[in-house]
Amino acid sequence: MSSSESASDRPVSENLVSENSVSENSVSESAGAKEGKAPGWFPALFLFGVVSLVFRFGGVWSWWALLWAPVFLVAVGISAYEWRLVAQNRWRMPAGEWVLLAVAHAGCAASLAVMLGVLHYQTPPN
Repeated sequence: MSSSESASDRPVSENLVSENSVSENSVSESAGAKEGKAPGWFPALFLFGVVSLVFRFGGVWSWWALLWAPVFLVAVGISAYEWRLVAQNRWRMPAGEWVLLAVAHAGCAASLAVMLGVLHYQTPPN
């Protein structure tokens, strides 16, 4: 066939084959994109650690709240996104990621306990 022929001049079976190959490629590419993103809990763990350090050395209800409140909200948002990725990957993660998940959630719980006044940090000696 010459390049000047249109799709309507081709036999129907050729049109179906070319359309199916395009749709199969697009489906496999989109599936690969979903599988390419694996959950990683290190960013959430790091941010909850930053919040804990601010609580330890700066205080909870002082001007430090301008720092820890946005960091805490970003860490919670990252955690929600990571849970979505875990569900998309059908709960498959390496063992190290499960440990990071547990530690990140312990950090979140400790931060919430400090915010609610259940857990108190002792001020460092001067």
